[in-house]
Amino acid sequence: MLGAAIGTAIIPFCPNIYMLAAFASFQGFCSGILDTGGNVSLVWMWGDAVAPYMQMIHFAFGLGAFMCPLFVEISLEITGSYKASFWFFALMFVPIVAAFAYLPSPKPAAASKERIVRKRTKFEVGLIVIGAFILALYVGAEVSMGGYIYSYFVELLGQSGSDGDFLTSAFWGSLAVYPYPKENILFS
Repeated sequence: MLGAAIGTAIIPFCPNIYMLAAFASFQGFCSGILDTGGNVSLVWMWGDAVAPYMQMIHFAFGLGAFMCPLFVEISLEITGSYKASFWFFALMFVPIVAAFAYLPSPKPAAASKERIVRKRTKFEVGLIVIGAFILALYVGAEVSMGGYIYSYFVELLGQSGSDGDFLTSAFWGSLAVYPYPKENILFS
């Protein structure tokens, strides 16, 4: 989390595209570890009953993605610069990092007695690696689509950047409120 905050804070200072790519990749890598760690912690804590909690964490992701373009637009209107929004998001990490520094790690849920622990085959490991790669491509495509919507709306249709931010926000918001199955705790 601290690495993601540092990457986010440094991005506005990058003087060229190579440095920007390096710090954006660092920030994305740290965020990916954070997301994966959160998902694994939920599975450890809740075991087979993880579904509603996993849906809630992904709803929170969608809600945050919905709000980010709005915060960027507000920052741009107040300061006239995108830099302030990066620093705002980086500063938002600080109290969260401080709070999590004192929390104990979650304990894994009690394993089922009928579960047999065995070593994974090379084929299974290969499938896991391929699955992780496909999921990384999917998330990259999802984020790229959000950027494409903004670029298409502003650059090709000639609309204002402010309206592009709102349209991008609507895209992410639609993913956050997607009608999940009835078992979802949000709609039960």
